[in-house]
Amino acid sequence: MPLTTYTAGEVLTAASLNDNFAYAASGGLTFIATGTVTAGSALSFNNCFSATYTNYLITINVSAGTVLSLRLRASGTDISATNYYVAGSYIAAGVQTIINLTAQTSMKLSNGGNPVNVITTVCNPFAAFNTTFTNASQRADSGTFEATGCLYNASTSADGFTIIGTTMTATASVYGYAIS
Repeated sequence: MPLTTYTAGEVLTAASLNDNFAYAASGGLTFIATGTVTAGSALSFNNCFSATYTNYLITINVSAGTVLSLRLRASGTDISATNYYVAGSYIAAGVQTIINLTAQTSMKLSNGGNPVNVITTVCNPFAAFNTTFTNASQRADSGTFEATGCLYNASTSADGFTIIGTTMTATASVYGYAIS
């Protein structure tokens, strides 16, 4: 339903205002799930990707941990084939390091440190088509900033993901980008 516009002197009704509120609420992000792990090595989300949304936002806040990575999941099982092609860069102590495009068994999210804040956008994970990721992380203890991109180069429909670390204390949330 399109947004209703009004002209000067027109009488507004509750029904027309409610329609506009419903229209305005249809855009943006929709919360799907959240999870936490304390002193663990993995945090998995199952059935959070579906045909309802095409793209997703994942936020991760780590208070204690090491190197973080992400794997897609299908039917409750991690997809660990060497189909994750990762490239990017990070800046630490004013020095930029380039991460060359390489095939890996997961997407690297962060080099670790305490605390780490990560924002990842996942495009097209549920469709049986290539999935792309963009990722940014910030380490508060050293000011290190990392930006990576990843292509999962396989036609697998993913319905979830796992965040992997050596030992981490983390909270993660998943949001769907509304299709409007």
